[in-house]
Amino acid sequence: MISQNHPNRVLEIGCGPGIWLSALESQYDVTGLDIRMDILRVARANSNAELIRADACRLPVRADCYDMIMGIDVLEHVVDDAKFLDETLRALKPNGNLLITTLIQERKGYVRKFVFEDHVREYSSEGIQKKLREAGFRVVNISHFYGPLQTTAREWASFFENRRFIGPFVML
Repeated sequence: MISQNHPNRVLEIGCGPGIWLSALESQYDVTGLDIRMDILRVARANSNAELIRADACRLPVRADCYDMIMGIDVLEHVVDDAKFLDETLRALKPNGNLLITTLIQERKGYVRKFVFEDHVREYSSEGIQKKLREAGFRVVNISHFYGPLQTTAREWASFFENRRFIGPFVML
């Protein structure tokens, strides 16, 4: 996924508590970015990566500086997804990779009644591919990996973090 021919710089947008940062920092030059300072404090406890507090639609980085940018379950939270994609494309080196994960409407076990209060939108598989192409990306791989167990895990994680469920608890 990431070339081994030269030092690799990886930016994780929406790094949250730093789980991916800590997993990658022994092999790559990783930077975490999040808009919430309280979350970055948790990331600092879990990772030695460089951390930046910033809005993902106004990345405070120079152009062409990252080999890979990751947005794990972030895009559905961003109001201006086109600006987010423009900024990631600007910050990526030529032939760099963007790794995006997001909930897809037609996923197995999807229940329209789930309400994720912090989601601005959800995408269809076709819709996310169209959005990426419009932003100038070449879609290399699309895969689906969420199912009822991951949705249940997300519900429980939200409950323990916020002391409330973010949607009705339904499994198919």
